[in-house]
Amino acid sequence: MPTMFRRVIPTILALAGALASSAAAHAQGGVFGEQDDAKVSFTTRFDPPKAKAGQEVDLVVEVMVVEGWHIYGSRQDPSGGKPTVLEVDDAFGVEMVGEPSVPAGMLHDTAGYESFWLEKSFELRQRLRVDDEEEEGELSLSGKVEFMACDHSMCLPPDSYEFEVALEIVAPEAVVEPAAPRIDAPPQNAEGATAKALAHADQILWAELLLLAVGAGLLALAMPCTYPMVPITFSFFTKQASARGGNVMPLALSYGAGIVTIFVLIGVLAAPVIVPFAQHPITNGVIGALFIVFALSLFGVIDLQPPQSLQRLAGAASSKGGYLGVFLMGLCLVVSSFTCTVPFVGTMLSLSAAGGLAKVVVGMAVFGLTMAIPFVVLALIPGRVAAMPRAGEWMNTLKVTLGFVELAAALKFISNVDLVVHDGIADAWISRELFAGIWSAIFAITALYLIGLFARGAKLGLKRRFAGLAFAGLSVYCGLGATGRELNFVMTAILPPSKHAARHELVLEDIGKAFATAKAHDKLLLINFTGLT
Repeated sequence: MPTMFRRVIPTILALAGALASSAAAHAQGGVFGEQDDAKVSFTTRFDPPKAKAGQEVDLVVEVMVVEGWHIYGSRQDPSGGKPTVLEVDDAFGVEMVGEPSVPAGMLHDTAGYESFWLEKSFELRQRLRVDDEEEEGELSLSGKVEFMACDHSMCLPPDSYEFEVALEIVAPEAVVEPAAPRIDAPPQNAEGATAKALAHADQILWAELLLLAVGAGLLALAMPCTYPMVPITFSFFTKQASARGGNVMPLALSYGAGIVTIFVLIGVLAAPVIVPFAQHPITNGVIGALFIVFALSLFGVIDLQPPQSLQRLAGAASSKGGYLGVFLMGLCLVVSSFTCTVPFVGTMLSLSAAGGLAKVVVGMAVFGLTMAIPFVVLALIPGRVAAMPRAGEWMNTLKVTLGFVELAAALKFISNVDLVVHDGIADAWISRELFAGIWSAIFAITALYLIGLFARGAKLGLKRRFAGLAFAGLSVYCGLGATGRELNFVMTAILPPSKHAARHELVLEDIGKAFATAKAHDKLLLINFTGLT
C-alpha cells in the first residue's frame, strides 16, 4: 500500500465522521430545515379601480414569488406539478367575460420532462362586466388562487390564497377610465424564450452531470476493488522507467487515456445491458456474497489468491510494455475494479442516458478521467516505490477495517435482492430501520477495534484513534436512522425505504395506468427512475 494511500485513508474516514456529525445535526432540524411559508405573496385590485354600470373591468391579482422559487403556469401538466388557477366566485351585479388569464409559464426541460415555471412577478386577470342596471355603491367579489411553490430541490404542499375585494360602482355620468383591451397572458414559452429556457436548463443539466461524474469517480476510487491495481501500476511503470531512462510521461498519459476510453466504450456499447444486469437479484446476490468472502479474507479467516486471469493479464501487460501494454493495464484496472464500480457506472448510465448519447459519452469520460488521474500520478513517480513503508501492523489494521467496510457493503447488495424478490418494501425482510441498525452495529465494532478494545496493550497511533472516532460517529448517525429519524440524502439513497412509507402509497408499474389513476383521484404522481434497488 503506497504511503499516500496509507495517509489519505484515515483522513477520509475522519472527514466521514465529521460529515456524519454535521448531517446528524441537520437531521435534528428536520428534512428540509426551517422554512419560511411566505414564498408567494398576492395583491388584489381592479383595473380600472372604478366602474359604471355596463362597463368591463379586470380583476387583477399581482403575484410576487421569492427569488429561487417558482409556481407553475397554465400549461403545466397536473401530473408533474399543480398549475396555478384563478377562481372568481359568482356574484350578483357582474358576469364573467371569458376565462381567467394565467401566464403559460417559462418552459424548463429537466431530464426530458417539461415543466412551466412562473417566477418573480406577474399578474393573473379575470375580465368582468358590470350589469347594466347596477346601482352606485360597492360590489363585493371573492375568489381564490390555487398554486404550489417549489425550488430546485423540493416542493411545498399545494396551497391557496383566498381574497375578497370591493369594486366601486359610480354614477353613469361620472368619468372613469375604460378597461384596457383584453389580452390573454402571452405564453412565456414563445420561440425565443423557449430556446433561452432550454439552453439554461441544458446548462444546469450538464453541470449536474459533471459533478455527479466526478463524485462517482471519487467514490469508486475509495472502493477496495481498486487497491490491487496500485502495486501492479507501480511495478509496471517502475520497469518501464528503468527501460526508458525515466521517461514514462507518454506511457502514463496513454494509460490514463486508455482507462477513459474503456469506460466510454462501456457506456456507448453496453449501456442497455449493464444497468439491467447490475439490478438483477442474482447479480446483487453474487456481489453481496463476494463482499462477505472478501471481508473474511481481510479478517484473515480465509486466504484468497488473485484470479489467474488477472495475473496473466497483468503479466502480459508488464512483459509487452509499450502502448499495447499500457492499454492492457487500463483494461486490467477496469476489469478488476468493476465489481465495486458497477453501482456507480450503472447510476451514471441511467441518469445520463436521458440526455442522449452525448451525455453518456461525456459522463462516462469524466467518470473514467476522475479514476485515471490518481493512477497516472502514480505512474509518473515510480521512484516512490523504494520509499514505500514495509508491511506491518498498520497494514493489518487497514485490512481489518476494510473488512468491516466490505461487510457493510455486502448488506446493501443483500438488501437489493430482498427488495426485488419481495417486490418492494412492504414484504421485505430488511427494513430501513433494520438496515441502519446493522450498519450502526458494524461501525460500532469497527470503532471498538480501532481504539484497541480487542487488542489490549497494543500501541495505538493518533491516526488510528482518530479513525476510531470517525467510525463511532458513523455508528451513532446510523443509529439515528435505526430509530426512524430522517437522515441526509446520501444515506436515504443507500437505505431501503421505510415500511411505514409503504402503507401510504400506491405503486403502479404501468405508467399509463399510473397517469390515469393520478388524474382520476386528483393526486400528484411521483415517477421513480431508480427501480426497486
